[in-house]
Amino acid sequence: MDRARKVSMANLPHPAGEQTYIDFAGKYGEYVDRDSGEIQRVPLLVMTLGYSQYSYVAALPSQNSEDLIEGLGQGFGWFGGVTKALIPDNMKTAVVKTDRYEPGINKVLEDLANHYQTVILPARPLHPKDKSLVEMSVREVYRQVLAPLRNQTFFSLAELNGAIRRQLQLWGERAFQGREETRRGRFEHEREALIPLPSEPFLIKKQVSLTVRNNSHIQLREDKHYYSVPHSYIKGKVKIIYTSRLVQIFCRGSLIASHPRDRTPWGYTTVKDHLPSQHQYWSERGPEWYQRRGHGISAEVGQLVERILTSRTYPEQAFRSLDGILGLHRKVGTEQLTEAARIALSLDQCNYSFLARLIKNGMAGGGTTPSGPPAKLPDHENIRGKEYFQQSLNL
Repeated sequence: MDRARKVSMANLPHPAGEQTYIDFAGKYGEYVDRDSGEIQRVPLLVMTLGYSQYSYVAALPSQNSEDLIEGLGQGFGWFGGVTKALIPDNMKTAVVKTDRYEPGINKVLEDLANHYQTVILPARPLHPKDKSLVEMSVREVYRQVLAPLRNQTFFSLAELNGAIRRQLQLWGERAFQGREETRRGRFEHEREALIPLPSEPFLIKKQVSLTVRNNSHIQLREDKHYYSVPHSYIKGKVKIIYTSRLVQIFCRGSLIASHPRDRTPWGYTTVKDHLPSQHQYWSERGPEWYQRRGHGISAEVGQLVERILTSRTYPEQAFRSLDGILGLHRKVGTEQLTEAARIALSLDQCNYSFLARLIKNGMAGGGTTPSGPPAKLPDHENIRGKEYFQQSLNL
């Protein structure tokens, strides 16, 4: 075989500012969710500059395109610039079609490259030597960054990333094996060769058209999160354009609301001024309307409605849940809903989801739960009965 064909990317010189190698580590980072107590395993993005081998590592919520783009942007900010080429592994997020000569690049990643005035050069499939430098960096990440954190517990993605960055700084100051140079020292020289960052980071923009609900909110279904809209647009059609950081709401081309993005499921992001004034006449539905409807069904349902309204920062945030409860009344009638409300009040579980589960499982009457005394089991030689267990206790 020709010697030229044996040359790998690791053996080739890496001029300053030329390449950034990108890969996901094989291992995952972990943090504990404060609310559920569950361990969340998150992927680790590794970016390594070819010349200095200075690296950036970040735990991302997922490997999807949106989170990858956000992670890459943060990495460019860490370096303070961009190299002339980005060389990702053949991750599904980055490469649509795997081909030896013309790998298809994810359109979003192409847009990112154009935004930062760089190019994408994926590593060739089945040629691990093409990305040996970043794989070596991944191994060092395990030793120098993750290993010192293995006995620590983190309670958010931000906490985990803060600890990772501190370890990255320490790693950058350590000398290469057998040399006096450090990654940080070589990076100070490479920094001058990087392409300057644009004034704004590249962010994926998505859009969807929705109708403003009667509680002055829209729901971004991707996150199951609610955002407020000025009440004058209730029942109107609006366009939502959102990125990983920002949610903007437009009507007829005009921006009418803007919120930082929050991915908390079933949570609310509310601007008080978007809501109708408490002194303003409610032409259709308001807290008093729901209270009248609830007490019109029964005292228990009325009390449940009041409890739900007072549990939210703004009463409007409860309207969606209350609409669901009124829907349950139309479906199952007064008796079942009243019994479900009584149970919910006694257990302090005043929300639509709990009521719906009670009714679905037949625990509020009228379901599939059998009534009356249980049927007598048939006689059978394998059924020992209470006398057998009493004899066993007397032994």
